[in-house]
Amino acid sequence: MTYGELLQFGRAELENAKIEDSDFDARELLLGISGLSRTALLMGPDVQAPEEVVAAYQDCIARRCTHYPLQYLLGEWDFYGLTFHVGPGVLIPRPETELLVTAVLEYLETCGEKHPEVLDLCAGSGCIGLSVAVNFPNSHVTALEKSDKAFPYLSKNAEALGVADRYTPVPGDLFDGPAQLPAGYRPNVIVSNPPYISEGELPGLQEEVHFEPVMALNGGGDGLVFYRAITDSWLELLPTGGMLALECAENQTQKILCSLQGRVQTARSYVDYAGLPRGVTAIR
Repeated sequence: MTYGELLQFGRAELENAKIEDSDFDARELLLGISGLSRTALLMGPDVQAPEEVVAAYQDCIARRCTHYPLQYLLGEWDFYGLTFHVGPGVLIPRPETELLVTAVLEYLETCGEKHPEVLDLCAGSGCIGLSVAVNFPNSHVTALEKSDKAFPYLSKNAEALGVADRYTPVPGDLFDGPAQLPAGYRPNVIVSNPPYISEGELPGLQEEVHFEPVMALNGGGDGLVFYRAITDSWLELLPTGGMLALECAENQTQKILCSLQGRVQTARSYVDYAGLPRGVTAIR
């Protein structure tokens, strides 16, 4: 088969499987498997593809037709202009989470701390803390992650991005509190995109999401158990003027803001690209 025929095959199979963006997925998988550049694929649709590429592509298309995530098939995904290794057991980075990174970076630019310490709770792939480390070279990031499957991605991505010397992964459970960190540890920023989907909403999620780790999605009965733990146990680590930055669901911002009343100097919500409430930032 030629590359053009392969692309047509992939697109048709994905369309029949009702994959939302079949053209994009078919092309990305072919680029990833073949190693071709976008230009080479565009300019050479009549070039015969090696048999191993044909077989691997057909296999990946078959798996994608089951709604297995494109990102897992590719083994990587871009976030905040950086490429992160991802795979089964780790939450796939989402575009809206980039807003959380931007909020932290804006704070760091103005807080006056020359070598700020950032604590990333429920770090997952490390996309939040590592994006901060790359874009704020004087910072040091500590990342807490419970999952044995997700934890190796923290060091792997830190090394790939060249910031391993300023990035400390720590295996631990958010619910066990700050005692897991060195005595006297005081971050300037605590940032987190914790699990926030309520248990009742989990069955109705998009098919692709069901392949992602439940522990990275399940926020308990009301979706807020992680936020309560953060505000009750972790907020006290911040010095006066330190920042708390949290991503959440659109229907959770007001409850989180209420839980912070009297415990911080200021707190506000921010909106995502669709104009919906997506997170909360606060200054202690």
